[in-house]
Amino acid sequence: MGIKFGNFASSKLVTPPSGTSGLSFVVSPGEGALFPTLAAGDWCYCVLKNASLVREVVRVTARSTDSFTIGTAGRGLDGSSAYASWGVGDVVELCLTNLALLDALADSGRWVAAGGTADAITANYTPDIYALVDGQLCFVRAGAANATATPTFAPDGLTAYTITLDGGAALSPGNIAGAGHELILRYNLANTRWELLNPKRKVGDTIFPVTAVLAANAMTLTLTPCTLDFRSLTLTTGVPNTRNVTADVATVISSGSTGGTTSAVASRIMLLAIDNAGTVELAWCNSLLALDETALISTTAEGGVGAADSAAVIYSTTARSNVPFRVVGYVNSTQTTAGTWAQTPALVQGYGGGVVHQTINQSGGTVNSMGGGGVASNVAISPTALYSNTTGTNNTAVGVQALQDNTTGSYNTAVGMHALQANTTGINNTAVGVNALLSNTTGIYNTAVGVQALQANTIGTSNTAVGQSALQANTTGIDNTAVGRSALQANTTGTSNTAVGMNALLYNTIGINNTAVGGYALNVNTTGASNTAVGYAALQANTTGYSNTAVGQYALYANTTGINNTAVGSSALQFNITGHSNTAVGQSALYANTTGAYNTVVGNEALQANTIGTYNTAVGSGALQSNTTGYDNTAVGKSALFLNTTGYSNTAVGKSALFFNTTGTNNTAVGSSALQSNITGYSNTAVGQSALYANTTGASNTAVGYAAGNNTTGTNNSFFGNGAVNTTGGATASNTIVLGDSAITTLRCQTNVISALSDIRDKSDIVALPFGLEFVSALKPVAFTWNQRDGGRIGIKSAGFIAQDLEEVQKRFGAENLDLVDTMNPDNFAARYGNLLPAMVKAIQELNIKFEQFKELHP
Repeated sequence: MGIKFGNFASSKLVTPPSGTSGLSFVVSPGEGALFPTLAAGDWCYCVLKNASLVREVVRVTARSTDSFTIGTAGRGLDGSSAYASWGVGDVVELCLTNLALLDALADSGRWVAAGGTADAITANYTPDIYALVDGQLCFVRAGAANATATPTFAPDGLTAYTITLDGGAALSPGNIAGAGHELILRYNLANTRWELLNPKRKVGDTIFPVTAVLAANAMTLTLTPCTLDFRSLTLTTGVPNTRNVTADVATVISSGSTGGTTSAVASRIMLLAIDNAGTVELAWCNSLLALDETALISTTAEGGVGAADSAAVIYSTTARSNVPFRVVGYVNSTQTTAGTWAQTPALVQGYGGGVVHQTINQSGGTVNSMGGGGVASNVAISPTALYSNTTGTNNTAVGVQALQDNTTGSYNTAVGMHALQANTTGINNTAVGVNALLSNTTGIYNTAVGVQALQANTIGTSNTAVGQSALQANTTGIDNTAVGRSALQANTTGTSNTAVGMNALLYNTIGINNTAVGGYALNVNTTGASNTAVGYAALQANTTGYSNTAVGQYALYANTTGINNTAVGSSALQFNITGHSNTAVGQSALYANTTGAYNTVVGNEALQANTIGTYNTAVGSGALQSNTTGYDNTAVGKSALFLNTTGYSNTAVGKSALFFNTTGTNNTAVGSSALQSNITGYSNTAVGQSALYANTTGASNTAVGYAAGNNTTGTNNSFFGNGAVNTTGGATASNTIVLGDSAITTLRCQTNVISALSDIRDKSDIVALPFGLEFVSALKPVAFTWNQRDGGRIGIKSAGFIAQDLEEVQKRFGAENLDLVDTMNPDNFAARYGNLLPAMVKAIQELNIKFEQFKELHP
């Protein structure tokens, strides 16, 4: 029957076994997982093999990660009682599972020499294979390299089927490397083909297989079988020399040799394959050394413990002179003590892939890695630039790992270490700067200029980032523009944002349609949308607020969640937090507003101190500047309602109108300085420049006209006319009506009748007037010329009474209830001529009685 295998696994010994029982061995780090997981009572068989093709089958009874336990009497199962000695780097292969124990002793017949021809391979097994089953494995030592893409295999006279690569792809000539190549063939029943599981790949098909194994503080570097092209010694023909590596090639960095590395500092050791007259050998050097594959190199013998300490020397096991070389890989590591190779390498990386590498290493020297299958329209300058490219065209990659993972993406430009490193199929991207567009995979039409610009972008498209860390965290966001250090740095999926300036829209994550122009503009915005911020730190603290517009340094600086605000001017709405639907135009307009809403402000420092006041309108520099919580106020004019704090429902139109008002309410002032001194007065109306100017606490006053009532502090007064002031009642008078100033000479009306309240129901203590004719006879009517002290009437002739005369007569007769004289203002006595009418009537009545008596006496 044919030998059956559950799976195939292969690794190399790090710690080899020795002795006869109770033994173990360790394979390369991480490769133990390729072998079966063994439960209690399970076992499997592995084959140990060295370069001389000596083999031994061992029975494995347990596996813990990379450590294998050999059961008691588990060695020497290859048909003899002897067991071999094994060394570091020898091969371990999975041989048989416990389901195929009966075939174990037939292992010596597992590998057979190929018959037939290079492209029509045959093989004879013992025991014979009589039929093929799906997954059947056959092991053959090739006699020659395949010359065609369709070689066939026929075991034990069965039907010949085509050999393909694993998965069905056609072979390339040379995938069967030549004599001695041990082929592992697996039968695919569904497609009637043999799949070659371990082809030898040409340069350009795969990455060179390199390993680095640590043991006893030394590091063994190995290049496993592959095919390499080297330049010729003379470069006369332009045809490279092809060398087949049919067995592992190794060299050792001895314990104590530093290679120019430094303790606790990350370093890179470059692995070089050298062509020593047709034999491939391995060399190594520090990555600080400039390398150029178009030149020849000479190496120095490594020399053993502590003999290889220079960063400027290429070392090999045996010194070579003027030989061609290829860079086949590198090892990154940080050793605690330089020269003590004890810390596991951070990365063991082979070079290769389908590009021609023309690279610049860490010290600025070129490193060329010749390859087959490269795309001529690509330019790669770095050991790992365009590392994985297959069919991508018109790409330019300059820098370590620039466009490293690109496969089919085209028209990309990456300049800088790790620039566009993860890009695979993305096209038309430009990345300039270390880590620029580092994670981009399929995103297209992105432009990133600056260290870490668009670093996390994966599939986001049409983004532009200029500046260190600009759009650094963007993953899938599209149509974003970020210009400036850290602009839109935290943006992940937000779209159609524009940020120009250092840290502009720094923390925006998913917010959309935002525009930030200026350092720190919209700096903290996370999800807020449709905001516009132009100016240093404009809308800096905004987080989720949306539809805000801020133009000017610090405009809407503290806004977090407020919406629908418009601030134009330096520091306009600077401290607004959650206030919404505000409009502020002018330097420091609505400066202190925090939660106030529906305010409209136009002017420098207008409504500057407002915090929570709402529905205020301020137009003019300093208008409503001190308002904090007042609401429904309207101030139009420079400094109008300037000191208002909590007063509400005030209207001030004109420069300094209602300037000193603090808590007064329901006042209306129209005119420059109208109601300027009002503090707590309420329900006042002043129309005209300086109207009700001096009013502070008076209420319900009305003044219409220039300076009308400008001296009053009383209540319920009305002043009409230019300069109408209460000269007789004084500044504190209340309940008065003043028509005009002292220059008024005529009151004109369509009627000469003034109706006064005289309802008996509103009167008490009614008695007959006690004085009449004698009182009237004591009056002193006079003619005079006006010479008013305030200049109101000068030189105007008139007639009437003297207020002081009326007062004397009034006192003499005890007629104070006639109230003929207004003495409230000691500097301006006034006469109430109309109040003489009752006394005049009484006098006439008394005179009439006398007249009747006279007629009786003189008929």
